[in-house]
Amino acid sequence: MTVFTKPNMKIVEDVTKLAKDRRVTYEKYTPSGIVNLASKEFIEFNKTDEAKLIKAKETKLRAYLESLNFDDVKFVQTLMYIGRDESADEKISAAQLYNEKFATLSWSTKEIEINMIIEKLPLDNYLKRGQETIGILG
Repeated sequence: MTVFTKPNMKIVEDVTKLAKDRRVTYEKYTPSGIVNLASKEFIEFNKTDEAKLIKAKETKLRAYLESLNFDDVKFVQTLMYIGRDESADEKISAAQLYNEKFATLSWSTKEIEINMIIEKLPLDNYLKRGQETIGILG
């Protein structure tokens, strides 16, 4: 089994770019120290142009993920979790690592899985690390 096909790699590249754009914008414009999402500071920040820009970046990422079929969403999510959780084990193949991670995930609806992906602010970093981990094993 080839884990990374050309179409899958294009999807990962697209999602990584959109996720990085969102993360960089978030880090640039979100005031530090806002922890409570119900705080007056957060509510006021959400009225700003900067908050609208961050939301637009997230909306673009969500729209792209929603345009994918459910199998592609699962692929992105599996790679994301490999990047977040795994390290290279040279004793197993990339396909085996991917298949094992895929099998440990419990799948719900496409919408819920997209939400699980979107909530990861360092998504771009997870995807890059996932590619590196699979590449090392490949």
